[in-house]
Amino acid sequence: MAEIAGFFPSAVINGIKVQIPLSGGYRVNLLADCAAQMVLIEYAGAGSRGRAGKKGSKAA
Repeated sequence: MAEIAGFFPSAVINGIKVQIPLSGGYRVNLLADCAAQMVLIEYAGAGSRGRAGKKGSKAA
């Protein structure tokens, strides 16, 4: 996690959760398991809003 913080100094790290703010008001939320060398992109999109949900007739 220290390496992630080194590459992204503005990242907010809480356990395995990493939130990286990007320019233009966007952000990326990651789940990082450094021991397993795996990263899952949990969310990528607008930073000011919550996670986008499904809308319309096909929403489950």
